Amino acid sequence: MSLLKLFVLLLPLLTFSQTYKNGEWSKKEHIPQTQQDQQDQQDQQDQQDQQDQQNQKDQKTPIDKKEITRKNVSKVINNQKWFGELILYSDSTTKWVPWSKEQIEQSRSLLKIKSDTMKLFNEYWSTRKLFPYKKKNLENLKDTIFIDLEASGKFYCSPSNKVNSKFGWRFRRQHKGVDTYGRTGDTLRSAFDGKVRFSGYNDGGYGHLVIIRHFNGLETYYAHCSKRIAEAGDIVKAGDVIALLGETGRADGPHLHFEMRYFDQAFDPQNVIDIENQKIKNKFKVRKSNGDDKYIYPLTKNDFKYIKRNNAKKYHTIRKGETLGHLGQKYYGEAYNGGIKIKKLNKSVINWNSLQIGQKLRVK
Repeated sequence: MSLLKLFVLLLPLLTFSQTYKNGEWSKKEHIPQTQQDQQDQQDQQDQQDQQDQQNQKDQKTPIDKKEITRKNVSKVINNQKWFGELILYSDSTTKWVPWSKEQIEQSRSLLKIKSDTMKLFNEYWSTRKLFPYKKKNLENLKDTIFIDLEASGKFYCSPSNKVNSKFGWRFRRQHKGVDTYGRTGDTLRSAFDGKVRFSGYNDGGYGHLVIIRHFNGLETYYAHCSKRIAEAGDIVKAGDVIALLGETGRADGPHLHFEMRYFDQAFDPQNVIDIENQKIKNKFKVRKSNGDDKYIYPLTKNDFKYIKRNNAKKYHTIRKGETLGHLGQKYYGEAYNGGIKIKKLNKSVINWNSLQIGQKLRVK
């Protein structure tokens, strides 16, 4: 065989045994497939390790922080009270986590269990009577009763910071609450945690009325409502919507009539509440041993001194044209019922048509 023919036969073999690299032909080494796969995986791992090392350099090493403790607290966000937990970590940072709906419902369940076992919610409890307590002469109270107003310091029930009518003598009778302006349909909220004792219509002047007995021993009254939302027996927390503002009952225009009572005896809510700023008065703030703030109101006989004054005997001298109806309206705000009360005070001395000018009658 000539050399030329031999070269032609060997040329393809020589070509396929070489590869082109960087502009030059070089011999290609054969590598088994399994070994090639392992090499590819190793190359990928090396690249990932290099990337991880670079990322660690670019980022600060995070501090290994541990949870130290957590505590149930509340926050006021956009004038709404939210309940949750405050978590303290080992690096002194904190995080507030709001409760879920399930956690809140569980909390109410715990409050219900607490209320079911407390003497406060079992003695003198009535869902029909407005004033179920036995008479207690609080105007002669010797000791100070310290009322825990709870930790929030906020006052929730009134939708307005404008007082229309204060606590005290009004139209020759005792006004036992404060009236604040509002519009029909405004939301009324519970001032503190508690249990609804009464929710119904009262034809004695309150109209639609909600009464809440609180864990601190107080009762709060929300009168003239257009709609009652909370029902007797409901567990409510501070800030819960319990009714809508209205003008039912004896009311001249829509407003909230709000009362605070202890053992059925009313006292001035503005002794406790700064209505203009919608909060408990700062002078009742005290610091607990753990550093938290709470509000304590010292209830004394001075809160009920009006009772003695109102119970003092009062007399009226009849003038021309006056009737028992006039006197009833003047001293009790109700012509007929007030007239009956005055008639009873004077026994059988008078009747509806026998008043004499100059005659002296007891009206209180």
